Amino acid sequence: MLRFGVLMTAEELLQRYAIGERDFSGVVIKPSYGLEGAQLPGINLSGAMLRRVKFEQADLSRSNLSRANLGGASLECANLTEANLSHAILSDSIVEGADLSYADLSYAKLNMVGLVDVDLTGAILVRTEIGIPLIRGVNLTDVDLSQADIFFEDWMNNSRISDVVLHNTIMPDGSTVTSD
Repeated sequence: MLRFGVLMTAEELLQRYAIGERDFSGVVIKPSYGLEGAQLPGINLSGAMLRRVKFEQADLSRSNLSRANLGGASLECANLTEANLSHAILSDSIVEGADLSYADLSYAKLNMVGLVDVDLTGAILVRTEIGIPLIRGVNLTDVDLSQADIFFEDWMNNSRISDVVLHNTIMPDGSTVTSD
């Protein structure tokens, strides 16, 4: 088990994961390349500092990224299916083409994140702070936005929307939508 705040390179993380280690909670990984396309399903990176780390096309399915700082990280085309991203900071990150289906994004910060071609099917965005400049081609089927604070400049242009839960949700115009 690692101590919180341990500095680690992408290469070291991959080596330790390859030999069976899964708990990397609290690690600090310098902004780096080297994790593009990485196969890291089930990894525990809770509380990790992952600012500006490149995770393009990485498999982070069923991973624990709760309370992780992913500000400015690139998660383009990453698999984050069923990932725990609760309380995570994703501000200024790139998530284009990412699969976030059934992910828990409750209490996460999604400021200045363009959502383009992202699958959020069944995702939990309860009390999530969402300040998004662009949302296009996003699947919000069965998404729970209860009490989310939402600001979209381009609301749902060409998005597929069905079965979205809007309960005490603050909409872009400041109104609150409640449905049962």
